[in-house]
Amino acid sequence: MKIGQDRFRATIITHLVITIFCISCEENQYPEDIWDPDDQGLPTPVITSIEPPDSAFSGADEITITGQYFNQDKTNNLVYFNSELAEILQASETVLVISPPAILGDSITIKVAAVGSFLFAVYDNYKLVSRMIKYGDFDALEESAWGLEADANENLYVGLSIFPEGSIDKLIPPSGDRINDFIHALLATPLSLRIGPDNNIYYVDGANPYIIRQ
Repeated sequence: MKIGQDRFRATIITHLVITIFCISCEENQYPEDIWDPDDQGLPTPVITSIEPPDSAFSGADEITITGQYFNQDKTNNLVYFNSELAEILQASETVLVISPPAILGDSITIKVAAVGSFLFAVYDNYKLVSRMIKYGDFDALEESAWGLEADANENLYVGLSIFPEGSIDKLIPPSGDRINDFIHALLATPLSLRIGPDNNIYYVDGANPYIIRQ
């Protein structure tokens, strides 16, 4: 008797499993597809020009990207310098004003995306350079620079405080080659350097109430 009951119970369970399996196969258990195969997206952004066109200061400069099919809401645009996002300051459908990320490079790819478009606009070989460079061979601990002035040829004159008489050194572009004591200052602390229309250098001494011309 017990064997017969076990067989009957096993038969019932088998039929239930088969029935549930068949029902589950017939019913669609998946959510509706959210992808619209007919959706072509918004037009791909186009870059026609960038200002400045080839390089800018890293992390600080303002760069203007001119083109088409940008989003006038700045939060709906993405501008990448390689893989780093830029800050978007202003936006219209044809102009983006951005501040670049704090990276350095001489072959950076700029990519612009607008929400709703499927592809990027691409601008290759852009440079981001540092705002600060070492210029002139000065010792920050031993030398004290008080005055700076540049002439029309981009020569830089540096007033150094040296007791009892100061010095005005000259740095020559582009690498900042230094001519020590180009002008031997009459007083110890030449500051507020200016080049006059007569090409003489005028400066105020930091410790004495005089304007010196040399």
